Amino acid sequence: MRAILLSLLLLGTWTGQAPGLDWSRYGSDPGTLSPPLAFHRLAVTTTDSTKVAAWFVPAQDSADTAGSGRYPGVVVLPREGETLSDRLPLIAALSRRGFAVLAFDHRGQGASEPFRTDPRALVHPEYRIDASSALDVLWRRPEVDTVRVGVIGESRGAVLALALAGRRPEVRAVVAVGAPRDWKTYLESLEKMTPDQEYFVPGGWERRDDPDRVIRRFNGAILFVTGNMDTETPAWMARELYEKYPRPKELWIVEDAGHSGDRAPERLLGEAYYGRVAAFLRRELDKKPHRGWPYG
Repeated sequence: MRAILLSLLLLGTWTGQAPGLDWSRYGSDPGTLSPPLAFHRLAVTTTDSTKVAAWFVPAQDSADTAGSGRYPGVVVLPREGETLSDRLPLIAALSRRGFAVLAFDHRGQGASEPFRTDPRALVHPEYRIDASSALDVLWRRPEVDTVRVGVIGESRGAVLALALAGRRPEVRAVVAVGAPRDWKTYLESLEKMTPDQEYFVPGGWERRDDPDRVIRRFNGAILFVTGNMDTETPAWMARELYEKYPRPKELWIVEDAGHSGDRAPERLLGEAYYGRVAAFLRRELDKKPHRGWPYG
């Protein structure tokens, strides 16, 4: 069963402010681009009554105006420490390639409702609720073809993207960039890199949501992206997930790319990165859903 659709406050295009959300924290948004992109600021109310800040950016046509009809939809998950404006290049690239995009900030980040976080925690289980709520909102949009929905996540956000796909059959394609094999091996990797730092996985996180467990039950397509110079989530992690995943898949090991910053695959390749990600999503989402897909 798909989760109960959540309430959504549509605040308008380019302007407006949600109660309790501080939109002034963003230095840029889709409306500031040249040419500007039409978009909606949203306040998503999750199942545990938390307001999460989001942007919905419709698919653009060749004239960079919102297209009519229904388009494939993509949920863009944040990586650790990012806010919406950090993902603006990816959001714009997908929108201009014909995808309707829903991007959001986790609770406690950006303009979203405050939430007490622990910097030692690799993930907060509540982030799964945020991601599922964002998917519900995308699913409700009349501009979205609900048969063609994918998700994108980077680093720890890739774990959440895969966890979402493992729980929500609406998701038919995942782009997982710099994904750890599982939290245990990621923790070991971080401890080697920063032995003076303390990290832990909160008890509320369920082991079945780790990538190595999700690939046992997800039925869609996965693009695993990693850098051959990544020391945080080394390429062997993505390669192992790829080799064990029995369904449609692709592995892209980016030469000279690291995990984050200027050496991250997106930063290193720019338009070439966006083009390949969009081509994968388009190809896989244009296929007919697998037999037994519950929303066919």
